[in-house]
Amino acid sequence: MEALSLSPPIARCLSAGDHFYISIRNTGDSRFAFKIKISNTAYYKVSEAYGFVNPTSTKMIGILRLNGRPGNTKLCVCFAISQPNETRTPNSIIPQGSDGEFFKLIILKAVPYFEQNNALSNSVSDE
Repeated sequence: MEALSLSPPIARCLSAGDHFYISIRNTGDSRFAFKIKISNTAYYKVSEAYGFVNPTSTKMIGILRLNGRPGNTKLCVCFAISQPNETRTPNSIIPQGSDGEFFKLIILKAVPYFEQNNALSNSVSDE
């Protein structure tokens, strides 16, 4: 779905522990329910695993990285269209075990330290 984008596509964080944000941007006219799934729940905690993204808005999600080994982790954001006056909760729209109507991925790269030119930024994309 072109109306939805995740940023950054690749997020770097410190493997010794870190806190950073990802954004879900909705440039379309539809409201979406979302569910966040993460491949490494031992090292990562998400501030909001379920929620809604309203039309023409951006949702910021905090990610906490706990101390652990360096490596890559997949963060999957599952989406389903939601009606503007929806009364169901997001986790009933996208139930456990479901990937919703479509999904998008972010790669989380835990590194032991940042290189000198990236020392002030913990969310840089590889391009």
